[in-house]
Amino acid sequence: MIRLLLSLFNRKYEPCKACEILKEQLEIANREKADAIQTLLSLVQPQKQMISTEPVLRVPLQTAGKSWAVRRAELEREDRHAAQLRAANREPAIAKLETELGIEPEKQGDSNAVGSSDAQVQTR
Repeated sequence: MIRLLLSLFNRKYEPCKACEILKEQLEIANREKADAIQTLLSLVQPQKQMISTEPVLRVPLQTAGKSWAVRRAELEREDRHAAQLRAANREPAIAKLETELGIEPEKQGDSNAVGSSDAQVQTR
């Protein structure tokens, strides 16, 4: 609008220095934005990979799953194995604790001895 009025009065349009600075800043910001977009797009796009010519072994799909009885037997077998491992690891630890505390390890026949000593205490 100002340019139109100045042209009607035969005056020359002279842009202000602030306008020139703002135009330059806008060009710089637009260029940086375009560069950032190009960088992001290059990261997102998959790069071409070499296609291997080796044959791929394919496993045939199973049409039916395992029956519950078979799965249950496998789970029970795994549980028994895990329990055996836990029991094997537990016995040395218990024996070590008993020796540190100065307690004699229990034997199979000694479990009745505790009950019999209680019976002796009660009879006195």
